[in-house]
Amino acid sequence: MRSYKFEEIESVECIGTFEDEYVYDLEMYDETHTFIANDILVHNSCYVCFEDIIKSCDWQNNYKDEKEFILALNKFRLKAYLQKQFDIYAEKWNTVNQQDFEMETISRSGIWLAKKKYILDKVWEDGIDIESLTEVVHKGIELAQSSTPMFARTKLSELVTYVLTKKKSLDKKAFTQILREIKEEFRLADPETVSSGRSVNNYDKWVLNDSTAFEVAKATPIHVRAGGYYNYLLNQNPVMKQKYEMIRSGGKVKFYYVKVKSSSENDVFAYHPGNYPYEFAPPINYDLMFEKTILDPMNRIMKAMGQGEIPPGLQIIHALI
Repeated sequence: MRSYKFEEIESVECIGTFEDEYVYDLEMYDETHTFIANDILVHNSCYVCFEDIIKSCDWQNNYKDEKEFILALNKFRLKAYLQKQFDIYAEKWNTVNQQDFEMETISRSGIWLAKKKYILDKVWEDGIDIESLTEVVHKGIELAQSSTPMFARTKLSELVTYVLTKKKSLDKKAFTQILREIKEEFRLADPETVSSGRSVNNYDKWVLNDSTAFEVAKATPIHVRAGGYYNYLLNQNPVMKQKYEMIRSGGKVKFYYVKVKSSSENDVFAYHPGNYPYEFAPPINYDLMFEKTILDPMNRIMKAMGQGEIPPGLQIIHALI
């Protein structure tokens, strides 16, 4: 028989600011994922795929679409079945059943990259019908993250809508051509729209020297290192120091990968949002920024869909048989 131990929470404190670290619900280590909150037994949400049922049932003569069929299936079959199982569960533990299970949303299609990383094309929520592709939900991926460049967020949203439309019939060659066209736009975009964003914390801990030389501690976060490089270049130009402010802890920065001639050169640069320093900013590595902010996220989606990844050169190589 299991034993349980209940303890009061003594205190809650903030341990730091973490960019794009979202918490959607409790993560339970117990295999049942069941926990008690405010004296209510709670279970995390479950996703159910109705594709096989839709294919195997003759429902077209009675319902106008798959969504209406799923709602009817839940109303006349699933709800009663689940309620019965909850009663059995409550009886097993010698208590009164207070559990319930409700249909929250219906999605026409979805892509799961990993746990709590997904994309859904919602068509119904809490009794309200939604037109397909008008309310695409994305959690835990670049489309929802504030650090993702504005250009990338816009284009990723368009690309996700495209693959959700095509689904299994996605033409990889045509999709790659779309990516090529986006990359051409990307190369001509303003630095502000293609740079990533982050908040700088513990600058003095990571950046050891930004005046006489550029030195950083091991494992320095990339955006802090980029900010340190900005400060170093600024310190070498007294005239520019009269125009631009230094980057310090607590501030937000935009940063990008730099075109370098050797691996020994610093490869990232940051600046204050809305104040790009054209006078001394090193050239942007547009190819690498495109790969990091658009191609890599889309390749993770392609992989989750069972499609092969598209190489950085945006070339599709067909095997010769």
